[in-house]
Amino acid sequence: MALKTPKQILKAVLENLSKENLDKFRSELLDRRVVKTSQVQNENFLVITDVMVNAYTESKALTEAEKILRAIDCEQAADELVVRKRQRTQPKKPGKQVKEHLTVTRFRFRLRLRLRLRLRLRLQFRLESSLLNRQIEIQMRLSVTLLKRLGGPSPAFEAQPQPLGAALHHDSTLLLQTSSSN
Repeated sequence: MALKTPKQILKAVLENLSKENLDKFRSELLDRRVVKTSQVQNENFLVITDVMVNAYTESKALTEAEKILRAIDCEQAADELVVRKRQRTQPKKPGKQVKEHLTVTRFRFRLRLRLRLRLRLRLQFRLESSLLNRQIEIQMRLSVTLLKRLGGPSPAFEAQPQPLGAALHHDSTLLLQTSSSN
């Protein structure tokens, strides 16, 4: 059975140490000047584990315990600690439900991206078409103003729809009038 927390791993490893090796471990821990003597003097492996986790945090306690075990020549216990630490941190493959959730999440994300792009394109097209309409309106007003200054037909006459041939005839006569007046 793989142990789940660093505290459980450390308890299991220290529990397997002999009394002599536990005393060496305690002495080496005190030499590091992180733990006070009164906290671990004549205490069992459970108290030492709690003190180490409180002093070093759970993630660093295992690393420090490994260093201490190697310093007191308990190579087998240090190797056991490393193996248990690796077993704890092995990545698990996602289950079927997790894969389905990820697939649905990716699909929703892509769908949202497509919808945002469509909305952005629609807004851009509307903006461009409204700008185009505005430009046409400005050009029409400018044309009407120029026609008024040149003495051309009134704006009411321009606003009425004309067949294409009549409009061309009107424009050509207007050009003839303006060129003859200059």
